[in-house]
Amino acid sequence: MPLGAQARLEAELGVTADDLGLSDAQYVSRVQAWQTLAEETQPDELRRYFTVKAYLLRTWITALTRKADKFRAEGDVTVERNMMARVALLKADLDVALALTLSPEPTSDPADAAFGPLIGEWGVGP
Repeated sequence: MPLGAQARLEAELGVTADDLGLSDAQYVSRVQAWQTLAEETQPDELRRYFTVKAYLLRTWITALTRKADKFRAEGDVTVERNMMARVALLKADLDVALALTLSPEPTSDPADAAFGPLIGEWGVGP
């Protein structure tokens, strides 16, 4: 039985409602809204999931940035730097998720696999 988007996000990223600054009910509602948005723009289930993941990562980055701003304003630069390091990691995850929303669906047909160039007499394939 496949996992739902929320369970998969929690399993992959370890994210909780508290991480996003939301209550449990708000978190469930937000994931449902993201899924609805993804259904409007993405043609297949895999791309929809990565779209939802991108929405979550953007929200998480925003929540951490707000907290980091608070610590910076209070003069706690070490905590702020640690939070911004976490933001950088999440940004890398976001970039991957966004790329996967645009990539073509992976093929499972081995006939479509590229085995590399054929090297002929002059280094040119047929």
